[in-house]
Amino acid sequence: MFNDHKGFTLVEILVVVGILGLLASVVYANLGGARQSANDARRISDVTSISDAFEMYYARNREFPGAGKITSSLDNNWNSSYLAQELVPTYMSTMPTDPINGSAEGDMQCTDCAGYHIAVNYSGDGYKITTFLSDDDHPEKDGNAYGLGPYFSISKNCGAGSSWNSCK
Repeated sequence: MFNDHKGFTLVEILVVVGILGLLASVVYANLGGARQSANDARRISDVTSISDAFEMYYARNREFPGAGKITSSLDNNWNSSYLAQELVPTYMSTMPTDPINGSAEGDMQCTDCAGYHIAVNYSGDGYKITTFLSDDDHPEKDGNAYGLGPYFSISKNCGAGSSWNSCK
C-alpha cells in the first residue's frame, strides 16, 4: 500500500511555484514606492548640486552660466553640452542625469517629465532649476505644473510672472 517513490508530485510543485509567484508580486509592488522615493531624492539632490555649481560659477564670473542663452519656455531645456563646458570639471565632476531615463535635458512637452529644466534670465543674475517628481505627495514638492505633475525647483532672482519653467 505504501508508495516507495520519493519526491514531489507535479501538483505539489505547481502549488509551491504559485505561492512563490504570489509572494514575489507582493514584494515587487511594495518596492515600487521605495524606488519612486529614491528617484525623487536623487532628483532633488541633483537640482541642489546644479544650484551649488551655479552659485560657485556666479561668484567667479558675476553671471550665471547660460545668461542670454537659456531663457524662454521654448529653449530653456538645458543644453547639457554647453553647461558641461561651463561647469565641468571646475564646478561639478559630471553633469547629473535623470535616474529613470538617463536624460540630462528636460522635455517641456513631456509625458514622463524626466530630466532637469533650467532657465537663466537675460541679465544673467537669476535662474530656475526644476525637476519633476514621481510622488504626488512628496513633502518637498513646490507645486503641480499644468497637469504635468509635481515638481521641485530652486530659483534665485526670478521675478513675478515666472512659472515652473521660466525666470524673468
